[in-house]
Amino acid sequence: MRVFAALPIPEAVISALTGVAGTLKKHYHRLKVIKPQGIHITLLFFGELSEERIQPIMEIMESPDLHIERIKASLGPIGCFPVRGNPRVIYCRIEAGKDQITAFYGKFYAMVKKLSGHYINNEKDFIPHITLARNKYERIDAGVFKHLPELKQSFTIDSFVLFQSILKPQGAEYRPLKTVKFR
Repeated sequence: MRVFAALPIPEAVISALTGVAGTLKKHYHRLKVIKPQGIHITLLFFGELSEERIQPIMEIMESPDLHIERIKASLGPIGCFPVRGNPRVIYCRIEAGKDQITAFYGKFYAMVKKLSGHYINNEKDFIPHITLARNKYERIDAGVFKHLPELKQSFTIDSFVLFQSILKPQGAEYRPLKTVKFR
């Protein structure tokens, strides 16, 4: 099973982000815009795991250290990875709440890293963000992001989810395997 852990985003925020992604798509037709049901804050992508290897992750999710207070967050500016060169990922940064999200990620990451076996295949710095689009083919001027409407929406993150990602010709479908509600 292909799995990842994420923080879900409320529908009103998804709608605003979808609007910005749609604006980008009008100017850059070959961008792969993330579908509304795929908008979330990814914490860890595990890739393909057997059911036996998923069980320890679900057990970690029950840790009292991960049952935190709801996170008050807000959207920030639109940015891209890499910062220099042609953007491959276009995202919306998280402003308010980024320290709490980063701390939560750190706890979860440390717990998963202690599991025996290979669970984490990428050790990049964590930057709380929401991916809006992926780019392979378009030549994009990063200055275009300055002209997009700035989203300052506030929202509450109230849960933590382990998702199964099912790849289909029309795009990935995400099914929750385990959800932990925050206090």
